[in-house]
Amino acid sequence: MEHRTFLLVLILNDLVWCGLQILEGSDQPTVAYTGDNIDLRCNYVLQPNSAWLGEGIYSIKWYKDDMEFYRFVPDGSPSITVFAQKGIKISEASDPSHIVIEGVIPASSGRYTCEISAGPPRFKTAARSTRIQIVEKPRTAPKIFGVRPFYMPGDILNVTCESGIGSPPPNLTWLAPSIRGRLVTQDLKPVFLELGGYRGLSRTKLSVQLSDSECPGFELICEAGILDLYKETAKARIEVLRRFEDISSAPHKGLAFGTFVVWVTLIRHIM
Repeated sequence: MEHRTFLLVLILNDLVWCGLQILEGSDQPTVAYTGDNIDLRCNYVLQPNSAWLGEGIYSIKWYKDDMEFYRFVPDGSPSITVFAQKGIKISEASDPSHIVIEGVIPASSGRYTCEISAGPPRFKTAARSTRIQIVEKPRTAPKIFGVRPFYMPGDILNVTCESGIGSPPPNLTWLAPSIRGRLVTQDLKPVFLELGGYRGLSRTKLSVQLSDSECPGFELICEAGILDLYKETAKARIEVLRRFEDISSAPHKGLAFGTFVVWVTLIRHIM
């Protein structure tokens, strides 16, 4: 299990009059893995003019996707309130400016916001957000379905690729240089394991009319990926025959030849 620290920070432009400074950081997406503990830190400084005005911290609040899950009001009773939210298990080691979320799960993904308010008389507020993506890699490789034993020029190749279950559902890409300019793809809606869930699988369809240029066949690849953290492929050999007599050299020639012999025998018996 890894322990990851993410800094939520902001510097307000009006330092003289606002009196509240939150140290600056990045608002770029950050990644953690299922089971990690993550640190959320919101470092701030009250400017000297705040003390002169008698201002202090009025509240520190934490949100995930605009839903509050932690509140600190120094003069409140109680001073700390925690609101239950799926995917957020706050460690006892946390404090108002340093939240530790234990054992994150896919539902822990989202935009986290730290909001700090100074006290009266001005009640100035500063806030900063960062997005955290919890990644769960699929345990199974992608698969290609619907491949026939062989095809003839003019046939339509219709196949489907399906990923393993991951969070977020993997992106699927078809790789086939010989048909790249002619293939038609259709990405289907991800299938989630539960309503409003984060874990799911992806599916995509490929359709293309084959031509003589594909003879004697080619390798079709479906690649599944999540950001730059996971990549796995499925491969299928597409056999394309140039003319009907080439069936005798196809992988399943016995079936085709056997069918021909049966029909000849039946016709001779009837005659």
